[in-house]
Amino acid sequence: MFRQARIVCHHAFGQCPLRKDMFPEVEFVQAPVGTRWGDFTINDALLLTFRQLVEGPRAPDWVIALSGADYPIKSAEQIRHDLGDGGFDSYSETVRIDPENLRNAWERPAYLRW
Repeated sequence: MFRQARIVCHHAFGQCPLRKDMFPEVEFVQAPVGTRWGDFTINDALLLTFRQLVEGPRAPDWVIALSGADYPIKSAEQIRHDLGDGGFDSYSETVRIDPENLRNAWERPAYLRW
């Protein structure tokens, strides 16, 4: 889909074995951290991955974090166009959670957790 795109993968090999030779086009984070589902260790792993991407050779114009549950919903051409012509250097989504006015079933556990 993205020909010649640089791919860096964080994989906690101590938690789940993986044969690197099955992915010859992929760079793996050199010192991965142990992660836990839904935990801030995921952020640590993501930051290590981003650091290796931007500080290594061929630093990309854009970085997109994908998990095993992410699937493309647009063509590579459309994604490159949206990012390149969007007028921003970063895209992120945030949700303000007001503890005095929890509006849905997602906000209460999110507020209690964090």
